Order: sequence, then structure tokens, then C-alpha cells
Amino acid sequence: MYEMESTMTERPGTPQAVAERWIAAFGTAVEAEHDETALLHLFQEDSHWRDLTALTWEIRQVSGRSELVDRLLASIAWARPRNPRLASGYSAPARQTRTGHDVVEAFFEFDVVYGTATGLVRLVVDESAPAGAVAWMLLTQIESVTGAPSVRGGERPSGVGYDKQGGKVTWAKIREWKQAFADREPEVLIVGGGQAGVMMAAHLNRLGVDNLVIDSHQRVGDNWRTRYDALQLHNQSHVVQFPYLSYPSVFPEYIPKDKLANWFEDYVDALEINFWTGTDFTAGRYDAEAERWDVDLDQGGTTRTVHPRHIVMTTGGTGVVPNIPELPGIENFTGTVLHSKDFTSGEDYVGKRVVVVGVGTSAHDIAYNLELHGAAEVSMLQRGSVTVTSLTSANDVFGLYSIGLPLLEADTISALGWVQSIQKINLQESTKRNDERDKELLAGLRAAGMRLDDGEDHTGWIRKFISRGGGYYIDVGASRLIVDGRVTIIQADDIDRFEGTRLVMRDGSSRDVDAVIMATGFKNQDTATREQFGDDIADRVGRIGGYDEESEVKNTWRPTAQPGLWFGSGSIQYCRTFTPLLAMQLRAELNGLGPSRTEHSRLLSAN
Repeated sequence: MYEMESTMTERPGTPQAVAERWIAAFGTAVEAEHDETALLHLFQEDSHWRDLTALTWEIRQVSGRSELVDRLLASIAWARPRNPRLASGYSAPARQTRTGHDVVEAFFEFDVVYGTATGLVRLVVDESAPAGAVAWMLLTQIESVTGAPSVRGGERPSGVGYDKQGGKVTWAKIREWKQAFADREPEVLIVGGGQAGVMMAAHLNRLGVDNLVIDSHQRVGDNWRTRYDALQLHNQSHVVQFPYLSYPSVFPEYIPKDKLANWFEDYVDALEINFWTGTDFTAGRYDAEAERWDVDLDQGGTTRTVHPRHIVMTTGGTGVVPNIPELPGIENFTGTVLHSKDFTSGEDYVGKRVVVVGVGTSAHDIAYNLELHGAAEVSMLQRGSVTVTSLTSANDVFGLYSIGLPLLEADTISALGWVQSIQKINLQESTKRNDERDKELLAGLRAAGMRLDDGEDHTGWIRKFISRGGGYYIDVGASRLIVDGRVTIIQADDIDRFEGTRLVMRDGSSRDVDAVIMATGFKNQDTATREQFGDDIADRVGRIGGYDEESEVKNTWRPTAQPGLWFGSGSIQYCRTFTPLLAMQLRAELNGLGPSRTEHSRLLSAN
């Protein structure tokens, strides 16, 4: 999460010396394994630790020195961290101000039982402490797996198909064989070809894990290409880069959905991702004895069964089943009714009177597009309050990506900012700044009859996006139409019923309506899981998405209660952070380097 960077005035002891002294003391304490006292001396009372798979084999966070040290002690018994040192390839330690704390911020690395891990620590200088500083915040994340190349890139692959002298088997023939899976099984099956799916595949390819992406669409990128015409990314292109292959410098600041769809196609081709289009996942059954899955795939009426060791479901945090609300009398409405997934362009509604149900991003974009193309009347039916922010304010939270930091470092700093209490403070401050910046816009929307909120605990739109994938709008034009009265707001509490081609209000008035477009999102991924895997597995896994008690997203990018079943979703930036971590975890699991189920249960029970 974005935190404003600033340079502090110099103090006694260089940042590197401060960091090296603390890292050395940390190494001594963790290598002793049971030296609770030494570890307690390394952290301040109000300290925080977020672990991304490195030590807990999970995504977890803990606050408070005593609880933090308890969890560290439980974790190091399995992970056996050794030899911590300043991280090579990362920026040198530096003095920063973070959320009101003057700190020395340092990247370090260390060895673990399965490979290596990296850390990011924020130190408060305290000469009375044995190490000369105490940690306020700590992030640890998996970095590499023994026997595998670095997921971060590096040397080019070699061998048949890459030999400059050529070989008996051409590169094209090798690609055809790899893509077909005619005589072998994928080790990992990735279901869903959006950003989460293709990034996972790219990292697994790098790690030498044989994987296959399947998607129900007929063409790579159709998950974006088939959406409504006006869609474009609301985050700047430098924030939404893909791993291994950056956008050309001629790409626009905000990428249109069709250009992004074509990028997906190019990316899959360039990174040699095995991808089956027109393929539906119909059922998955786990063979506990063989520790593999039996998965039925429908390829246009032909069934094929594959047997992966792991399945990663990347069909989106909100699932693929449309959410259709019950509106009074809608069954008696004789006009057109459709879900936003079937909406293409406002060109089809010239001169029509349209009610868009919803006030989230899709609803605003559709309303804007309808008005732009000459719909006679456009209304938005609001059922719950919405968070609205200007494009400038929305990008304020991504300011970390605009100051020249390497992308990996920016992603890592952002991940550390996810610690619940710190994130809350930062987002509340950001929301306060944005509300002031956008006060004229927000006042205009309220005057137009729109109900607004500032998000959970006044944290704005970010947490809404992660937890529910909606409930907010970043203004790219629709808000001005609402303020000017060109798009009107109807409150659901004020309607009585739909009837024929009319919407009847509680006050007895009515309006003619030609079409109703449900921009109401999709059902939670839980629904599809139950249909595809059955009740036993769905009940075992539990809720997918939403925050747990530690403010981590449930069952997303982390182990589930069902062996071999994983879920991943999120924005491009979010997926870029978590796909390499899960890819390395899967490589370690396949190589027998992860903790046993018993060990993992013990790690989970720690604190």
C-alpha cells in the first residue's frame, strides 16, 4: 500500500551499519531457535510481522511483540532460517519516514530449508537496545526454491529448441508437443486465463513446472475482449506491468480493454504458455491415495480427463456466475432484461430508455456509454451506498510506483504496507486527502441523489476492491453526467414494482422503460466451487475471498484445507505480487520441500 517516501536528516550511524547490526543479531537469535529473550530484544512493543510463505508456509500477519515472537519461534523450528545478510540486487538501506515513524528501511535475505527468502525490515534506532535498533515492521517472503532457477529472471534457458545451431526437433514441434499433453499429465492445472492465470503459468514455466491453463473463451484475451466496448484500465500502465515482459513505451497511460486483450494473446505466445481455449472445467475429484486430481474437461462436447497434482482456480474472486437480484415485478417486465456480461455497446440502445441496476464501476461505465451513444433516458438504480473517487485521487494510493523504484521493490514495500493497523491509518489519511480534493464532485453527486460512503472504517475504495471486487467507482466521466442530470439516480427504496414497460414508484408516479441492465456483479467463487468440486470439498475449503481475522484474504494465494487446491484472483498489480510466491510454493511442494500436513497444521495453530 502506498506510503509517502521522504529522506530524513542524517543521524549517527549510517543506515547500512544500523541494518547490518540488527540483521546480524536477528541471525544469531533465529539460529539459536529457542532464544526467546534475544528475539524480544529485537522488536519494539508495537511491532508487526507479515509473512508471505517464507516461514509459516502461509500468508499471515501478527502484531504485538510477544505474539510476534511466539509465532517466529514456532516457524523457525521448521523453516530453519540461517545466514541473514543484506539482499543483493536490492537498494541499499536508507532512512525513511513511514506512517509517522522515522526508520531505517532495509532489504535482507536468508537461507531456509527449501531455498532462500527475503525480508524487508523497518528499524527504529535505539542505542539502548542490544542491537542498536528495534524492528517496528517486518516482511518475509519466499525468494527461491532449491534446484530451480530464480523466478525473478536471470539467465536465458538453453537446450533443444534454443540451440543456435538448430536441432533434429524444431522449436515449433516442441511447442506443439508441450501444448497437446497427449502423452503426459500437467503437474499443475490453472483454471482461468486472466491475469492471475497467465502470470501463474509464466512463473511456473520459469521454475520448470509443467502446467496447463484452460479457459472457456474461444480466444486468449477474450475475458477482456468480450466485455463492454468502453472498458479501459483505471490504473496507469506503469502500475499494471506484467512479469518478464513490460509494455512497450508507446502504450497509452490507460490501456483500453481490446488492446489489453491482444496483449494477453501476445504474452501467452511470447512466454510459451500452454493454453487451451474453449475448454470448460466441469468436475474435479481428489484421489487422496494417489495425491492427484481427476478433472473432467469439456472441449466443445468432447470430454477429456486430466490428472494434475495441483489445481489453481483463477477464474476471479467474484466467480463467473452472474448475480441477478430480485427486483419487484421484474418477471412482469416486457422490455429487455440482461446482465452486464451480455452488454456490448450503447449503440444498441439509441433512443431507448434504460435503467442500469447498480452503482459500481460497471454500472457507471455502462451508463456513461449509453448516454454517449444517444440513449433517450439513462437511470441508475441504487441499492446500496458506493465509494466514488476521482481518477487523480485513485492513483494517489499508487504513488510509490511513480518515484523510480524497481518494480519488485515497490511491490514488496506495498506488501508490507498491508499490515492491518498500518494500512488502515494510511488509507484513512489517503481517503481524507481525496475527500478534500474531490469535495466538489462528491457534493454534486449527493445533490443528485446518490448515496456515498468512504468505505470500511473510512478506508476508501481499495479494501472494497480486495474484499468484494466492487462497491466503488473511479470517475472517468460518468460522475459529471450524474451531477449534470444527464444520468439520473433512482433509489431502490423508492420503487414499487416493474410492470409491463413501466417502473412504478411508491409515490404513484411511473416512468417508461425499454431495457433493464443488471450491472450487479457475480456470485462469490464459493458457488462455482460447490458446483465443480461438490459439497464435501466446498465445505472443507469454506469462504473464498473476504478478510479473515488477520486482514488477509481468505483462501486466496494461500493453502486451503483441501490438499492440492488453490485459489488466486485480484488486480494485475496484486497478481504480480502473489503469483511468483505461489509458483515457488508449488515447486517446493512438488519437490517434497514443503512442510508435511502435520507440520503445517502446527504452524497454523501457532498464535
